[in-house]
Amino acid sequence: MIGMGILVGVIVILIAVILMLLFIQYRQKRDVELTLAQHKNTLIDLELQVHQLAAQKFEEYKTTLLQTEQDRIHSEQKVVAEAYFEQWKMEYEMVIRQDAIKKSQAVTIGKVTEHMVPYFSGVFPYNPKEARFIGSPIDLIVFDGMETTPENISIHFIEVKTATSTLSPKQRAIKYAILNKRVEWKELRV
Repeated sequence: MIGMGILVGVIVILIAVILMLLFIQYRQKRDVELTLAQHKNTLIDLELQVHQLAAQKFEEYKTTLLQTEQDRIHSEQKVVAEAYFEQWKMEYEMVIRQDAIKKSQAVTIGKVTEHMVPYFSGVFPYNPKEARFIGSPIDLIVFDGMETTPENISIHFIEVKTATSTLSPKQRAIKYAILNKRVEWKELRV
């Protein structure tokens, strides 16, 4: 009964952490949207300034020589090019920010899943009491049978992956070391 209370407590804490992370991500998304709106307003102001400058320069054209007109055209082209450059920078910045938010969400979900997977009975076939979270370079070590039959324990190295994620080079090297039986027991006395 105490174990069930602890499990419920852990689940409540994990749900609270998930809700907190989702709220933080919501605020980040809202901040990005506000920044985008500000950038759009700046772009509108720049376009208005370009149009006002063009009207002013047209009047000057009526009273100046050809060289002055050529200088004006060059100046307008520069302003327009800068406005388009600013627009391009704003659009590209938003794409990068949105991609970073998406990747951050995926990492957060993966880390939460790694901690919670021992408590998913339909997914995790081992006793959660026998699992030890390591986190890096692999997620879990399970001492299967430690609680029930200590004389017949089997040890499992487990890496939790979500969606289409794959093993890192270090994780792959650990997997092959285990599969090739390059695993030893050493006792250190200090």
